[in-house]
Amino acid sequence: MVRYLVLGMGSLAENLHKSFIDLYIPRLNAAIKGRILNATEAQLRTFNRARMDEIVNTMWDKLMARLLTTIETQV
Repeated sequence: MVRYLVLGMGSLAENLHKSFIDLYIPRLNAAIKGRILNATEAQLRTFNRARMDEIVNTMWDKLMARLLTTIETQV
């Protein structure tokens, strides 16, 4: 379910309003990180590696790229 949300938003990233990106994307990023970091060992075993990479790459390459300025990404 999260995968579809992230991929859908990633494909729309260029069309999303900057205020929406500034408000929503950090919260989505924190929720996804929290879910992954707090997952049990059994849950981690059921994760599909390709799908996990797809979620993380879309979050950072498309959505977080809109959130962070060029100066922040170079530091």
